[in-house]
This record gives sequence, structure tokens and C-alpha cells, in this order.
Amino acid sequence: PLVEEKDLEELKATGFLVTLDSKHPFDLYFPFIVSGEIVGVIAFDDLNGKRDFLSKQDEMMCEIGNILKQFTLRDLYEVAFIDPLTNLYNRGYLERERRHLNEFGCTVMIDLDYFKVINDTYGHGAGDNVLQRFGALLRDFFRVHMDDILVRWGGEEFLVIIRHPIAPNVVFQKVTALKNAFKAIQFQFCPDKQLTFSAGIYFPSNQKMSLQEAIDAADANLYRAKHEGRDKIVTN
Repeated sequence: PLVEEKDLEELKATGFLVTLDSKHPFDLYFPFIVSGEIVGVIAFDDLNGKRDFLSKQDEMMCEIGNILKQFTLRDLYEVAFIDPLTNLYNRGYLERERRHLNEFGCTVMIDLDYFKVINDTYGHGAGDNVLQRFGALLRDFFRVHMDDILVRWGGEEFLVIIRHPIAPNVVFQKVTALKNAFKAIQFQFCPDKQLTFSAGIYFPSNQKMSLQEAIDAADANLYRAKHEGRDKIVTN
């Protein structure tokens, strides 16, 4: 064997994850674990092919220590759960917190209209700028300090979870105001063009409805908004 069984066990006991098959690009991984969950890894590869990891264990642990000195727990949290482009939560955060989100007022799914056209026409730098500006708008319009949860759902899609009870007309007015504010932004790469989004809002019909069901329902309303011509808000 490339690594003796006793050596493997000793490495694993130290906290390393060992992979010696060709399916993995690296041979050795050291996981960052926060609250019992892996939020990142340091990967080691033996470039000389000898895979004499055990003899270099002290050296590797020293290197890990040097890396960890550069990070606080908050840094690791942000790497794991914050989207670096928009500074909103990512889907990983929602998966982690899902079991705690038993009560919520409503869900809102938003999709930026014709975003692919922006990337294809003006470049990905322009697209990134749009996402950054929209992320900032979301933070301005929704009350993060009141536990509203803002998530970059993926690509140009965003999810808002309003945790507290709220009147449907208030949410509709807020999303409408957000849509108008987004339209009013003049981007340098297309100063004469208004950018728009489509949105689906869903208010749970009963307290037994799960968060995933409410997200799916908001997504269905979003689909209706896009199917009806985009630049629209659909709610139940």
C-alpha cells in the first residue's frame, strides 16, 4: 500500500481526511469544522509522489496553524455562508438554518430579467456590477435588523424570507418600490436602458406549511410573473 494502515489511522486521528484514489485532485484534507459542520478545507498534495505524510505531520500542522492565525471564527463563517459578490447569505446558510425557521411571514423570490443578455452583451464585469447594486438595494429595502433573511439563491435569483407577521399589501408595496428603485439606477454600461426584475410573493396559508413549501410556492408565482411578460409581481 502507498500508506501503511497504521499511518492512515494516526493521520485520521489527528483530524485529517485521507483520499488516495485517482478521483480526488489532492491526497490529504484538513477540515474546518464550525458548530459540527465542515465549512471549508485545507488541501495538501505530495508533489514528489512519495506520500510520506506522516513524516511531515508536524510541518503540516504548523502550516495549518499559520493559516488559522489569519482567520477569526467570523471570517470562516463569512467564507462559508456569505456570498462574496452581494454580501447576502448563500444557499448554504439557509440549509444550515432551515431547521430553526419554523415561523415566517412570507417568502419572496426575485429574478433579474434578461440577465444573461447583460452578461453576453456587456460582459461579466457588468453583470457583477448589477448583482452588487441589487444586493445593496435589497439590504436597504428589507429590515435585516428585524431578522429578515436575504439570500442570493443562485445566479440572478434572490430569496427574501420575512420572519415577522406582515400585511400582504405592505410587502407588495415594498417589492414594488424596490422594483422602481432598481429601474431608476443608471448603469454606465447602458445609461439609457432600464433594468427590471420579476417577483413572486407567497404568504403561507397555514402555520403547518414548511419553509420549503413556501419557497416553492413563491417560485411558482415567480414563474407566472416571467411567463406573463416579466417586470411583474405575482402574489397569492
